[in-house]
Parts: sequence; C-alpha cells; structure tokens
Amino acid sequence: MHEAEAIAVARPQRAPARDLVQDIVRQCLDSARACLRCADECLGSVEVERLKSCIRFALEGADRCFATAALLERPSLEHDGGGTIQALLAGCAWACERAATECRPYARRYEACGLCIEACKRCSAACRSAALVL
Repeated sequence: MHEAEAIAVARPQRAPARDLVQDIVRQCLDSARACLRCADECLGSVEVERLKSCIRFALEGADRCFATAALLERPSLEHDGGGTIQALLAGCAWACERAATECRPYARRYEACGLCIEACKRCSAACRSAALVL
C-alpha cells in the first residue's frame, strides 16, 4: 500500500448527511443574520410603525434560524427517530417564508429587507430539501 492510500484509508470519511447538515447550519446562520439586520434597519426607520409586521417576522425568522442551527449541531439529533429534524426544518422554512413575504413590500426602500428576502429564500429551500432526505 502506498503512503497516499494508507492516509486515505486512515482518514475518517465524513458522511454525506453530515455535509448536508453543515450546509443547512450555514444557510440558517446566514438567514438569521440577514433577518436581524433587516429588523435593525426597520427599527431605525421613521416609518417604524408601518414596519411592525416586517420587524416581527424578521425577528421570528432570526430566532428560528438560530435555534435550528444550534439544534442541528447537537449529536443527539443523529439518533432521532421521531421526526424532530423534519419538524425543526419545517418550522425554520415556514418562518423564513413568512419573513420574506412580510419584507417584500419594503425591499426597494430598505436594502436589508431585500437581503433578508434572498437569504430567507435560500434557507427555506435548503430546509425543505433537507427534510426530505434526513
């Protein structure tokens, strides 16, 4: 056996599911940060009263995305047999879709709303796809 082959055999292989989970965690964290930036920008607006729903659902999206990312990092979920992962991903996807919907009317006036929409769309799609295979 050559040295390169020995190293390849000795190196632990990452499971494809673990790579998928890491991608979802990245998407969730990106979305959570975008949601927080959106809420912050809207809170600083002179029309903050009009933006209440956008702020509320951006914060909801941030909370669910952060929670999903944190829980997906826990090793105990690898042994989940009761659908916890699917429910977690579905809840995150719903919150992202709702945040994107609420931000849409303000995306032209507030850059952070537009960025929130894009990050939420990516996160929602990733969560929905992952729920089918995890």
